[in-house]
Amino acid sequence: MKTALERTSFGGRIKQLFLSKMGWIESGVCAAVAFLMANAFLFNTMAPFGVSFAASVKREHGLAAAAGAILGYTFSYNPTSNVKYIIAVVLTLAANWVITDTKLVKHRGIAVPVITLLAVLASDFAVLSIGGLTLYDAVLSLSEGALAGGVTFFIMRTLSVADRRENLVAISKSDLSCLIITFAVAMMALGSFTVAGLSVGRVASVVVILLCAKYGQESAGAVAGVTAGAAMGLLGGELTYLAASYGFGGLVAGMFSTFGGFGCAVVFVIVNGIVSLVMGGRTEVLSSMYEVFAASVIFVLIPGSWTDKLMLARRGKVEAVTQTAKNIMLGKLHFASHALSDISTTTQQVSGKLMEMQNVDISSVYSKSVDTACRKCKQRGDCWGSNFSESMDSLNHLGAALKRKGKIFEQDIGGRLGEVCVRKPELAIAVNAEYSVFTQRQGSRRRVSQIRGVVTDQFEGMAMLLDTLADDLSQIYEVDNRKNRCIVDLFQRNNTELTSASSYEDRFGRLYVEVDLPAFKLARLPVAEITAELSDLCETTFDLPVVRQAEGSANLLFAEKAALSAEYGRVQIPYGDSKLCGDCGDFLLDNRGRAHMILSDGMGSGGKAAIDAAMTVSLFTKLIGAGFEYDAALKMVNSALLVKSNEESLSTVDIACVDLYTGKTEFLKAGAAPSFVLRSGTVGKVESMSMPAGILRGVEFEKSTMTLREGDVIVMISDGVILTGVEWLYPQIKLSRDRSAQEMAQEIAETAKLRRTDSHDDDITVSVLKLGRGVS
Repeated sequence: MKTALERTSFGGRIKQLFLSKMGWIESGVCAAVAFLMANAFLFNTMAPFGVSFAASVKREHGLAAAAGAILGYTFSYNPTSNVKYIIAVVLTLAANWVITDTKLVKHRGIAVPVITLLAVLASDFAVLSIGGLTLYDAVLSLSEGALAGGVTFFIMRTLSVADRRENLVAISKSDLSCLIITFAVAMMALGSFTVAGLSVGRVASVVVILLCAKYGQESAGAVAGVTAGAAMGLLGGELTYLAASYGFGGLVAGMFSTFGGFGCAVVFVIVNGIVSLVMGGRTEVLSSMYEVFAASVIFVLIPGSWTDKLMLARRGKVEAVTQTAKNIMLGKLHFASHALSDISTTTQQVSGKLMEMQNVDISSVYSKSVDTACRKCKQRGDCWGSNFSESMDSLNHLGAALKRKGKIFEQDIGGRLGEVCVRKPELAIAVNAEYSVFTQRQGSRRRVSQIRGVVTDQFEGMAMLLDTLADDLSQIYEVDNRKNRCIVDLFQRNNTELTSASSYEDRFGRLYVEVDLPAFKLARLPVAEITAELSDLCETTFDLPVVRQAEGSANLLFAEKAALSAEYGRVQIPYGDSKLCGDCGDFLLDNRGRAHMILSDGMGSGGKAAIDAAMTVSLFTKLIGAGFEYDAALKMVNSALLVKSNEESLSTVDIACVDLYTGKTEFLKAGAAPSFVLRSGTVGKVESMSMPAGILRGVEFEKSTMTLREGDVIVMISDGVILTGVEWLYPQIKLSRDRSAQEMAQEIAETAKLRRTDSHDDDITVSVLKLGRGVS
């Protein structure tokens, strides 16, 4: 039986060995870099950069870096004057070991640069004092110490960014400045080495400039070019022109980054060739041109997969911060949802109590009428004193007449008052007046109560929306920042600058890519080509994006192509000679791979019914598209119908929602006609007994679910289709199933119109949804 080690592949063993020796490898790298830094001379005299690097590394690599720096100073072209730097390296190494065990370790970012400054200054003074220290020497030493301390600070910040593996497009401006300065020092260090007469530093500089131009375009190419050129110029010699040559070359190469790495390299060579011709045929200029050509060849030969990985991905710490921010937002959404729900409940309770307190029955009408009509009557004491019960019984019997006719006449007053009352005309007038006021107040109370109900429903609907948003947010996983940068580059190659880009997966593992860009860019955006390129980049087949626009900005959401596709058709036939149809239907594909078919039948027919139905469908479409779930949307639509006018408004709501990834289908009905489903060759019916929207508060959907697959059909109808019965629809749907969705809807609607032999008439609407194969 093979051991685990024997079962491991050769490549896996190499990887395990590499990981086990990672500490030694990092120390070796630090020693090599320190050796190179020790050979970076400024103006051919000052070389404190090896000291700075040795002081900047972590304690565990400090000894290796110090050894590398000492070797670099020992084997440089000027070892005698480098004694002071060797002394400074030893001093900084000792000081770093000391501060690690003190409270100063908390302030290492400031303490180490200061120690480096003092170490270089002290060693310089010690060496110079042997031959006599002048004021000029003191100022020069002070400048060199300040340079060493500053470079130490920049290198420490750069190493911190590298240790965090932070995305280069997300780092702060101050960290980016430190990276640029460290890059300049590194190029100066490499500039002292030559291979076959070519400067390693200048070749490396050009490669880095081209990388920056390719991935960062004009700005990054120009900054890298100027920095590298200036660094080469500081080495001395006749190379000061390189700052302009490299800088302009990086700028132009960045402008041609849309043509890829080869385009950047060609343009950079051409620009530097022109500069070489202008500068003349000096040896330094020709050598620099050879270096540009060699670096361009190296750059073109580097595999794209390698350079793409140079955009360091965020890890551990950043992911934890992202997760924390997500949890904070989820908590806020849930808190806001509960708060709105509590407001809704409290408002309903307070409203109910107030209605109980303010409720006034019809007895107040009689009391006020008696006060008005009987105040000056001589029989008042007799009627409303000793015979109060009999007199009040006479008034109580007026209730039926008041409810039936809205008013009473003198002859309607019966009982004792009908026999003895001498002011019956005045009493009838008073009762009618008070009853009119009473009915107006009752109507106002009902209207106020209705408005309170609408407000509470809207609070509850908003609470449900926030819960839905929280659920959607909680289902987002695996945000990939490296992939996001590649997505940005893809759009930039198509001459489109994005304002944001993100890629994520939901709880079902479905991949989504969402980008924001200025709305005016949409007209010239090759959407189909970008969708294909994006599919290749993410190794996923994407469907064409869902596009949403608001306030000059456009949002494109690319989702994995679903297993099913939805084909929609709708036909409407207004009743009689009417030009308006009282039904309305629509179809919507949302950003979660769901197809929604919506149909509404307004009360009656003609213009009023058309307005109610159109308003219902329009509101549902907008709310569902904005992220509302159906129950929350129903509350909002019902509230809108209740308050839109003083007249009664109602309309049915019929919805079929199909998840195109799984085929799971949900039917939601509020007062709607039955729907029909052709599944596996058999036609079935989906119906409900729920109330339409707009009649009263508390309307709810009646729901049912089933799973559909490719070839299945949903037929949604209005009442006008089945006024002569439903049995004919079963064979009709089977006969039409091979037609397109639009043709199928047309045949069913025309057949329903021909079958109308009764005296009644109504609008006819047929909506058809056919499921097909999604991925080719």
